[in-house]
Amino acid sequence: MTNFLVRCFIKDSENIRAPEVRAAYGILGSITGIICNLLLFAAKLVIGTLSSSIAITADAFNNLSDIASSVISFIGFKLGKKPADARHPFGHGRFEYLAALFISLLIMVLAVQLGISSFQKILQPEKPQFSLISLIILLLAVGVKLWLAAFNKKLGLKIDSASMAATAADSLNDVLSTSAAIISMLAVLIIDFPLDGYLGLVVAGFVMYSGFSIARDTINPLLGEAPPKELVEAIKKELLSNKYVLSIHDLTVHNYGPGRRFASVHVEVPGNANIIDVHNMIDQAELKILNQMGIVITIHMDPIDTDDAKTNRLRDMANTAIQKIDQRLSLHDFRIIDGSSRIVLLFDVVVPPGEHLESNNLEERIQKEISSINPIYHCVIHIDYDYSIAK
Repeated sequence: MTNFLVRCFIKDSENIRAPEVRAAYGILGSITGIICNLLLFAAKLVIGTLSSSIAITADAFNNLSDIASSVISFIGFKLGKKPADARHPFGHGRFEYLAALFISLLIMVLAVQLGISSFQKILQPEKPQFSLISLIILLLAVGVKLWLAAFNKKLGLKIDSASMAATAADSLNDVLSTSAAIISMLAVLIIDFPLDGYLGLVVAGFVMYSGFSIARDTINPLLGEAPPKELVEAIKKELLSNKYVLSIHDLTVHNYGPGRRFASVHVEVPGNANIIDVHNMIDQAELKILNQMGIVITIHMDPIDTDDAKTNRLRDMANTAIQKIDQRLSLHDFRIIDGSSRIVLLFDVVVPPGEHLESNNLEERIQKEISSINPIYHCVIHIDYDYSIAK
């Protein structure tokens, strides 16, 4: 069914990097959710009213909140596909994250409401009435919600959408709450103890955890999280495959919404290489990363003197010295100024992700370690932090 709907309503469905195609997936999921939840609301409201079942009537209005979630998702995709403008040069892709955040807040509000009503039922127990028609409606609702969850999850994975993942989780939460109502209804036939309130509290806990998890996963890209390790390795592999690139550092990736990633990186290249050839290589690498990974990357080149034996020896010495302090430290942009009375070593030291060592203290320790080798060595150190990999 999912593939059929995609073929019918989404043109060029495999071109998921295109903003209009992404939006088409999101809009398809949102409209499908609105239609299904409207049908469930109408069916439950009618059956609940005719059978005087408070449980089914309450579940009907729960579907109205699901419609609100789908509407929020719809708006998020509509706004997210807007092109960049003067005030928002990186586009509007983060609207998808905001939509997912709103949906997570709705889920948590519903969890609180479910918890309160469940606690009230524990204090004032009320034996549920078994009704065959109610049972059939609830079972059908579970089936529809399971399909909606699978539908949104599949589309969400296809386009890497946080809001569709949130909608899928919301559907699964409805499956839990409706299943609890079914279990309590069937339990009446076996035991005389009302389970409704206790099951409701358990479900409320699961729903709250689900809402919190979605909010956490959505807030991370809004605050600015480290890029996936696989992406960092792919960028490194591509750059290091070029014959002029000796090493890379200062890789930073910014995420402005799905399909809107921007990056910058420094590459060390031989100082004796032809600058035109190196520049052409950098242009080709930027274009290849854009075409293959969808990332707009800016590459800065740092020329390194690889022919001078003294520079190479002192670089190795400095690297060994900082490794004694902390094996996770590394250096780059090494160069020397050879004076008559002292030799100045200039370099950057990269601090591992998640570590915030006192810059002055670290510089003093490195200077002390290198001066112990020879007092004529004076260090000019810049402390860098690795923003490319999460701790």
